[in-house]
Formats: sequence, C-alpha cells, structure tokens
Amino acid sequence: MPDSVETTRAPEASSNGSELKGDESIERQTLSTRAYERLKELILRNELKPDELITIGALSDRLGISKTPVREALARLAAENLVNVFQYKEIRVTELSEQDIGDVYEARLLLEPYLAECAASTLRDSPSERSRIERLREIGERVANELSGESSDLGSGLMAEYRKLDTELGSVLAELPRNVLLRRAYELVLTQSVRARWYAESWPDTQQREMLLAVTREHLAIIQALASMDGRACEAATRTHLRNAQERTLRTLERRRVE
Repeated sequence: MPDSVETTRAPEASSNGSELKGDESIERQTLSTRAYERLKELILRNELKPDELITIGALSDRLGISKTPVREALARLAAENLVNVFQYKEIRVTELSEQDIGDVYEARLLLEPYLAECAASTLRDSPSERSRIERLREIGERVANELSGESSDLGSGLMAEYRKLDTELGSVLAELPRNVLLRRAYELVLTQSVRARWYAESWPDTQQREMLLAVTREHLAIIQALASMDGRACEAATRTHLRNAQERTLRTLERRRVE
C-alpha cells in the first residue's frame, strides 16, 4: 500500500479483524503525539528544510516507529500548514516565502505589542511573575555578555541559554494577559514565528553572533520594560523588536536566494 496522509481515518483493525483494543489504541495515540511533536520540532528548527521532500518510510525509520503514527502526525502538521501533500502522495515541508514571513510579522505586530502592554500591567498583581522576569533579565545579561566577548564560541551551553530566554519571554507574553482568545491566537502565530526566527538566525559564525546579540539586546529592552511594569515602554520595545526581526528574516531569505 503506498504511503499517504489522510486528514480523517477510520478505526484500524487488528490482525484478527477487530478494532484496536483500548491499550493498543492508547499506545498508538501516544506514538502519534510523540511523532507529531518531534517532526514539528524538526520543521520549526529547519532541520527539515523548507520545500524538502519527505517520505513516511524515511521518517518512520528516523523516529524508530511504525508508519501509522507518522502518517497521523503528518496529517496534523498539514492542518497547521507545516507540510503540503500533493498529488501522487508527494509530501514536502512548506516553503518559507517572503509572503509567509510578511504574514507572520503582520500578525505578530497586531497582537504582540498589545499583549506585552497587558503583561506589564498584569505583573503588578503577581510577585511570582515579577521574580520570573528578574530571572529572565539575569539570563539575558549573561547571554549578552558572552556574545559580546570575542573569545566566546557559540557552544551548546550558550545557545541553550539563548533559546531559553527566547522561549520564556514568549511564554510570558502568551500566559500573562487575561484575554484567553488573544492568548490562543498568539500561540497559533508563534508556531509559524518560531520557524521564521530560527531560519533567520542560521547565519554562519560572525554574522550569527551579531544577530544573536542584537536579538538578545532587544529582548532585554522588553524585559526591562516588563520589570518596570511600564506598559507603553513594553509596547514600544516589542514593536521595535518585531520590525527588526522581520527585516533580519527577509535579509536572510534574500541571501539564501543569492547563494
């Protein structure tokens, strides 16, 4: 039977023709979720690159699981516009075009500055979240200092701290505002945004260091405004960061086209 991705599936039968028993069904669902999370991570980190041709068989071998949970995971990723399924069962990672990047940042510019302003106000009533912001500032200052030093390399420890800062700051903006609908919309936008940001940050050596330092300093400006519970400053710092991020990402896209 050829590999294919379906958005809806009937219950699978066991070898004796009956429907999967409860434990077997749960195990398959668990594998499907694990496959979905791992493949999504590979796409967002650009380890599976834009427009890359992928097959269910190869992904099954890579993940060490059967084809069925991989097929189900790809159906979920197709619904999130992270993979495309074409005629003759060809599956490709969705491309990252100038229009895609523009759409991501248009949505972020509409949502994120306002959410940042709301987050700054919410902090007034949350001592634990203020402590969280202070910890983020410490991480950001440490990362900025290391990136500023000519002798420091972009080792796994430094990059782990950089990613932690980026992820945690996004979580603050997604969790603190009280409007649940806005938070959900923002979480959806972040899925595509992570991919665009990591694509832009994949510059080699010196250029990558300069970009990571610029991003970290912009994050620190947002964190400082949050720590001061200054909504307007937080909104402005977030808007500046997003405009710079869009420019960096488009510059990377153009550079890749030339190479």
